[in-house]
Amino acid sequence: MGLTISRQNCNAPSFFSEIPNDLLIKIVSSLPVEDLARCRCVSKQWASVLSRDLTNYSTSPRILFTFHLNGKWVFFSTPQALNTDQNLTADYHMCFHTRDCSHEICPPVCGLICNRDRGLMICNPSTGEYKTLPNPTWMKSKMRIFFGYDPVGKQYKVLCLLVSEKSRIQKAKVLTLGTGKLSWRNIECYRVRRDYVSPTCCAICISGVLYFQAEGRVLVSIDCFDLRSEKFKFIIPPVNSENKWNRTPINYKDKLGVLYSNLYSGIAESIVSGGTESIELRVLDDPEEGRWSRHIYIFPPIWKNLVAEEDFLCVVGMTRSGEIVFSSYFPSDPFYVLSYNVERNTVIKVEIQGLGSRKGSEIFTFIDHVENVKHI
Repeated sequence: MGLTISRQNCNAPSFFSEIPNDLLIKIVSSLPVEDLARCRCVSKQWASVLSRDLTNYSTSPRILFTFHLNGKWVFFSTPQALNTDQNLTADYHMCFHTRDCSHEICPPVCGLICNRDRGLMICNPSTGEYKTLPNPTWMKSKMRIFFGYDPVGKQYKVLCLLVSEKSRIQKAKVLTLGTGKLSWRNIECYRVRRDYVSPTCCAICISGVLYFQAEGRVLVSIDCFDLRSEKFKFIIPPVNSENKWNRTPINYKDKLGVLYSNLYSGIAESIVSGGTESIELRVLDDPEEGRWSRHIYIFPPIWKNLVAEEDFLCVVGMTRSGEIVFSSYFPSDPFYVLSYNVERNTVIKVEIQGLGSRKGSEIFTFIDHVENVKHI
């Protein structure tokens, strides 16, 4: 049953004002996120408390699915905990019109997503809100965007890089959300030696730091951008990583990890198939010294039974419980998600239902999505 909300005279004493904030948070945290969004409309006090204290109220991370269909971006999600005995029906969240089909969408950060078509957008799948961001005035084809959250300053920021392979010089701008009028600020950048940030590179935000890969003719380097100080740094890549075709950055216990596969696909992300026998993980144990540890995971025999030789799966990421998540790379019906537990060496394959007719649309899959009631 839905939540009924009645407005009160703002000058009259309210029962709400006598409830301690911690108790209020405990009570309303049991509500669906849609009802929490409605609670913000009761009064400015409710809106302030809910936006401040319930940014990441959800205790259960979800898998987020989004794709472009008939001029719209569509968003669904399912629980992240997978069970081999049952398929999952995705919950529909929202859709919004878009002017063209963009293949640049940043992973969700604290419940919000940044994507780009002819312009930049921020959206909140939980509340259905979205907002268009100002144009950074650079040519679209030469622009690369990243999205992150500074947990110290409690600010969302969009980083935009001007990519130039020819000159190896990059310019950078930053936009901070929640500061009134949205505007881009030029920040000090750096001259890249032999490498540059590819328009197809992968990125991830961990504890207020954006990590992304710079690709060159010979080596692959990993760059990072501290969202608090707004400074760039270079990280020494893992030894012999230049020979790895595909790589996906992940959050490994709040450390930067990189998953590698040896299946060449011509794209940046890691791709595996039914014929893949193992996957390699490198973990950045010491950023200052550039010290990485190496882990090899051998897939169990059941892998070949669950994944056909000709099927290709992309590496979505690694959950905090130690499960590597894969999803169908090419548009498929039915659509599957696989979870490989590296500790137990087990694989679960689950069909995701309820996504509707996609007409061959590529599905972007993200793990560790949390519901957020914050206003954009």
